[in-house]
Formats: sequence, C-alpha cells, structure tokens
Amino acid sequence: MQAKKKEKSLMRRIKRIKTINKYGKFINGFFLNEKKTKIKDINKNRIKEYSFQLYNKQKIKKKFLIKERQFKKMCSISKKKNKPLICLIEKRFDNIIYISGYSRTRFEAKQIINHKYFLINKNNNNISSTILKIGDKIELKKKFINYDRIIKSLKKIINVPNWLNINKKKNQIEIVKEPDTFKIFEKEMINFYIK
Repeated sequence: MQAKKKEKSLMRRIKRIKTINKYGKFINGFFLNEKKTKIKDINKNRIKEYSFQLYNKQKIKKKFLIKERQFKKMCSISKKKNKPLICLIEKRFDNIIYISGYSRTRFEAKQIINHKYFLINKNNNNISSTILKIGDKIELKKKFINYDRIIKSLKKIINVPNWLNINKKKNQIEIVKEPDTFKIFEKEMINFYIK
C-alpha cells in the first residue's frame, strides 16, 4: 500500500515538472489537465488577462528590484498625477545611479546609497526609492571618489540616456528632462491593483 502511494506521489511530481518544462517560466499559477477539467471560455479569458497582468508586473519588479509595497505606491502616484509609471520607476535614485555608471548592478547602487556615498541637492539621502525631479543634482562625496568599487564601475563604457547630464570630472549627475518611455503595459499593471 505504502509503495503504491509513493509511486503515485512520484508520478504527480513528474507530471508537474513536465508541465513546468513545457510552458517555461510563464505559467497561469496552477496546473490544468485538459482531459479532467473543463472550463468555460469566459473563465479562460479571465485567467489569461490576470496572468498577463501578473507577468508584466513581476518582470518590472525583478528588473528594477522593487518591492511589492513600493510598486503599489508608485502605481497609485502615477494614477493621481497622470504620469507614466515607467517614468517614475526610471527616476528612482537607485536606478539613476546604476544608469549613470557609478555602480555595476542595481543591488550595488542600493548599497552605495544606503552607505551615504551621494548627496541630492547638497543634502544627505540614504533612501534608494526616492523619486527625483527635473533639475535635481546628485553629487558624489569627495571622500568616496577613490574607492575601488566606484573606479571599477566608471571604467565601463555606458550608453547614457539623453535625459541625464553627467559630469564625471565634478562627479555630478543632473536630471535635464523627463525620461523617454518605452512601450509597456501600464494600464494592465495599474488595473491589477484597482481590483
């Protein structure tokens, strides 16, 4: 009896692994056997819509290293101010440090900010989720200029976006204009939280 139960549980695991390998990373969140379960077309469309919203949201969260709570807050701000969500995400303090080439990864940018390497408008700031405005100036503190991690990251050649003005001699970054937004499914992500 116990051997049969073990075999059945093993077979279930194998089925799950096969379905994961078949559909890759993008799965609806649960597994459906087409032979056993019959779902109406309406429910299928709902599941597809939800999974599509969830997939896009998770993709952006992983790329920009944003937590769920912060992402919710940014969605509500973008809805109130009628600004594109991706603009707000691009103008985050940690993202600007990463884009400008002062860190090799976004995680390293967060760490550098947490250790107070930079000044925003000549004021200390160690909050990486700060959303910056046009005209804000970010400056590297003089005592951190000769640090190895910053020298290594500045050696890399980076395509700097046109909405940032970087002066590497003075170690200053200035936001000149709004970032250019690329096509993204913003309505779907905002609707994900409205429900």
